[in-house]
Amino acid sequence: MMAIPIRVHGIAGLQESFESQGIKPTNGMPVIGILGRTFLQFAKSTYDGLAGNVMIEIDESVQYPARE
Repeated sequence: MMAIPIRVHGIAGLQESFESQGIKPTNGMPVIGILGRTFLQFAKSTYDGLAGNVMIEIDESVQYPARE
């Protein structure tokens, strides 16, 4: 969803590590990666620890860059 290339690295055993600790995402999707600074520099992150929710909003200028 971003108009810039982002390098992605797989982490072997990440999903199994979470499952072995009994951590299951509430949306039922598997844990497949970790977001880093390269991605998050274009986003606003909000963490609600009481509800266990994380919201990441990507700036529209990155999602829909101006075309010349």
